[in-house]
Amino acid sequence: MPSLQISPPEDAFQKALKLLNTSRRPAIIAGHGARFCMKEVLALAEKLNCPVMTTFKAKGQISDAHPLGCGVLGRSGTPIA
Repeated sequence: MPSLQISPPEDAFQKALKLLNTSRRPAIIAGHGARFCMKEVLALAEKLNCPVMTTFKAKGQISDAHPLGCGVLGRSGTPIA
């Protein structure tokens, strides 16, 4: 079975790091594709102290009890998201 890991091009990755390092209010939107990497997503969110919202299909990937969890985005989502 082929690897399911996807990596961005190095220049895009460096640009994203620069944007994160200079951002004042970062936020993370996690989709269903992040389901196998939520440990890393949560570690990043905690390091940046930024909220995590999910798509409807990714509902439950971050606990509603987590202090950075904001719930689901969109029409079926939560007001805080």
